[in-house]
Amino acid sequence: MVTIPESEVVKSLSDDLKVERPGILRWMIDGCLMWQRDGLNPPKIVRDATRDYLESEDTMQNFFEDCCVVGKNMYDSLEHLWDGYVDWCEDCREFIGTKKAFGQKLKDRGYESRPYTSSRTLHYFGIRCIRENRKKTAEELKQKMEEERLRQAAAGKSGTVPQGTAKSKAAANKHKTMRQAALKLKAPSFTSGRAREMHTWSLNWISEQEAANRTFGTADLETELRITLREELPANEVEAAIKQVMDLVLGV
Repeated sequence: MVTIPESEVVKSLSDDLKVERPGILRWMIDGCLMWQRDGLNPPKIVRDATRDYLESEDTMQNFFEDCCVVGKNMYDSLEHLWDGYVDWCEDCREFIGTKKAFGQKLKDRGYESRPYTSSRTLHYFGIRCIRENRKKTAEELKQKMEEERLRQAAAGKSGTVPQGTAKSKAAANKHKTMRQAALKLKAPSFTSGRAREMHTWSLNWISEQEAANRTFGTADLETELRITLREELPANEVEAAIKQVMDLVLGV
């Protein structure tokens, strides 16, 4: 806000302008006629700044650039695109909107949609999302772990031991022992930022196993984490770091 010093205030300004009224009105009319004839016609520097601003505010385009591959042979389901978009928006603190509006924006960008695959689910062609919804993946993993726990409990009550159950129990006991031991270790030098990186890496590993239809459990993931973390942490800090990452993966 501009403040005019009291000594510079022209208290008779209204009266002084009265004599200029014809010229002021002429100036306003000429300006209106120029606007009608030529438009605003802003200078190039203003047009460039406006374009840069609008591009930076284009949420969909930013999502495409960060998380998608665009090409003639690319395609993806609406569900997978939406999951990736929601996850990206939450990370970037962007407004998410509705799934219906998201689909319409894809169409507005020229991406054709039609039912595809044997399930006849809606797919968009010309684009593929390479970002997984980490929250959803973690929830699905937790659900799988819970289903496995219930199966083991049911097998224990019936007195039968299904194939792989003994191995799963041994792995679970091993995991429990490691978690208990990790609590006794001193606070690790493993940073929260590195934990988040390994969390993302873990979710990608889980997605790869699911895509390959491999059977896996928490013990398998911990083994992969252990191999990686042994190369960067002291031996007495590895198990505590694994616990920190697994807590993120399982949403503990």
